[in-house]
Amino acid sequence: MRLFLLHQRNPAMLPPAKVDQVKALLAEGLTDREVARRAGVGRTTVQRIWAQLLDKPKRKQQVYQPVPSTPEQYQRVRQQATAAMEEKLARKRAYLAMKRDR
Repeated sequence: MRLFLLHQRNPAMLPPAKVDQVKALLAEGLTDREVARRAGVGRTTVQRIWAQLLDKPKRKQQVYQPVPSTPEQYQRVRQQATAAMEEKLARKRAYLAMKRDR
């Protein structure tokens, strides 16, 4: 009985048929709450499946780099960081616009 309860609460262990059902309901344009109610899963499960459909990148592990020692190295690192932040912000804006339009 305990394994059954863990199975119901862990979205990674959700049966493929249930995941397909949630995807089909999302394709109909229903809200997350309505999809969760009809499929019998939690809203966070629906949101995780929705994020997988959008192929949202997962959090990357922090990589530590040496401190730049010359002004040129510092400028290059700063430009790379700025470009990465702008790209992340653009992805977030696109995701929020898509979610708002649903």
